[in-house]
Amino acid sequence: MRAMWSMMFLLVTVTLSAQEAPAVEGTPSVSEPAVVEGSGSSAVGSGPQAVGQAAMTREEIEALVEKKVADRLAAIDEERKKEEARRQAEAKKKEDAAKKEAEKKVPPKSGVNDAPGLMTPSFSKNTLSFLIGDDNLRDNSQYSPETDIGPKDDYDNFMNRFLGYSNRAKGMTRLSLFHEDGGLISDLTARIGIAFDLEHAFDTTYFVKTNLYEGGSFIEVQYEKEFLIKLTAWPYDSDRMAVGFFPGLRWGTRAAWPQNLGFVPGAQLLFGWGPLSVYAGFKAHLQPLVDKLSEETVPLETTYGGFGGVTYKDHGVTASLQGAFIDKGDNVMVDEAALQKSKDDEILSFGIDLFTQYEWKKPIGDPLGITSWNNGEWREPDYDGPLAARARGELIFLNELLQNADHLAWSGGEDAVTVEPITKNFWGMAAAVEGAFRWEKLRVFGLFSWRSLSFLVFDAPGLIPFQTFPEHAKIRDELSGSLAVDYNWRMLWFGFSTGIKTPASYLAPGSTRTTVVKDRLTANAKKVFTTRVREDLPDGANPLNIAFYAFTVKAQLTPAVAAAFQLSFTKDSNRSKPVPDPDTGNNVLFWDDEKTRNILSFFVSLEGRF
Repeated sequence: MRAMWSMMFLLVTVTLSAQEAPAVEGTPSVSEPAVVEGSGSSAVGSGPQAVGQAAMTREEIEALVEKKVADRLAAIDEERKKEEARRQAEAKKKEDAAKKEAEKKVPPKSGVNDAPGLMTPSFSKNTLSFLIGDDNLRDNSQYSPETDIGPKDDYDNFMNRFLGYSNRAKGMTRLSLFHEDGGLISDLTARIGIAFDLEHAFDTTYFVKTNLYEGGSFIEVQYEKEFLIKLTAWPYDSDRMAVGFFPGLRWGTRAAWPQNLGFVPGAQLLFGWGPLSVYAGFKAHLQPLVDKLSEETVPLETTYGGFGGVTYKDHGVTASLQGAFIDKGDNVMVDEAALQKSKDDEILSFGIDLFTQYEWKKPIGDPLGITSWNNGEWREPDYDGPLAARARGELIFLNELLQNADHLAWSGGEDAVTVEPITKNFWGMAAAVEGAFRWEKLRVFGLFSWRSLSFLVFDAPGLIPFQTFPEHAKIRDELSGSLAVDYNWRMLWFGFSTGIKTPASYLAPGSTRTTVVKDRLTANAKKVFTTRVREDLPDGANPLNIAFYAFTVKAQLTPAVAAAFQLSFTKDSNRSKPVPDPDTGNNVLFWDDEKTRNILSFFVSLEGRF
């Protein structure tokens, strides 16, 4: 480079010196144009007739030299950029190859898989929960326990329960052993999880009972390269495979079998390619062939359920279609001797669910709640960026064949008899829409849900066991709406939520007593003091709306330990207070107790998970 600049400098110097030298006799000077003999005009170095050419001026020479230098420098800079790009491409290629090789040697940890419905979470973390509080500060009867352990879900925010977390059994400890390793075949990963739930609760005699439950142990084999194949088997409890996204709409767990014995093994096979995933699975359930009395020994039968669905997830858009078919066994209320075909009383049920979601920018996360989601994870929001939003909706409908409540109905006089079919289709439908918005550290959630009465009692099945609703029954579906706002400051979240629910209700033909159904019923639900999801109103009384208000503070003290405080007020005028009759000693319903209807409660929790 230095030699090049020296040559250019010498060239410029010589040229300038030549311009300043005196003109030789007979040679035109720089300032005098050459004259062609025999021509009346001068030629200044142009035209075919010119025999001489004038020398360049000093300014022209300087401009020419500057252009040559600039062109050469630009060429050198272009070569340097090409060489740098080539080096970066080679380095990137080596880095990608090294990363791919490292991924082969160390398989990725699964943790909790967040894809709705299909890629259900397999692994659950160990959890230990501490909860202290008062179910109702205004009432301290046995129907409103003070500081204790065990179920408290009647006093929880009912929309939190719809989203999947509640105060249910907060004396529960979850133990999980998890192992993952690569296979002898490249890109093959195996996972094993053994899980147990330890629950403490008071029984009706006020003794603390400790129960050990199987918590979803699984074996999983996964092959992932350009596509994904995953086989998951649950030897005891396959509740993690079910239809639906919102827990308040999810269907196909073991509660779907009315004669549930608590043992429902199952397996699913999933295939994923790019943004598309498809799965199919089955469940098996062992149950009594007929309804048994007390400790009576009856034959057993195995019934099955089939599951399947497809999900598309890309660019913030998620859409899934799922379905399930479950054989619930014989209808124990139907006399097979009255049937033309003995199989006509078999309860065959199916469900179809459609879910869609659009997420703009970063994940919004979950609303605040006193407890966590059932799988042990609270999805924390991502606050990167000033704005984010989410919209999602779900529709589910179910069907099963139950005993027709209008069978052998007499009408039109003594001689006119209308015999309806002995069985009838029982439909259950529900839907939910949620919208969420984040601005900086402020989040806003809105949720609206509709659940028909038949959907709420579908797993019972029916409000009257194994029977459809009569044609002239007065039925009202459930409508709910809630609004939640929270603000994050460092490791703290401050939140306020409120909601209102029009509860579902049922009034039988000719009756004056309305039954209120506040949440989903199951056939084998335990009767607990604070579990009041079904209540009979006084004669002539109509169901009233339920409202709640809650203030929550959550602190993420460490990645493994979180603390929360919640103060809530619930107004539910559909609640009675059983009190003993002074004459007979039997409980009678007392309806005019404002302390029972207006519930003020608080809870403090400390949760650890690892």
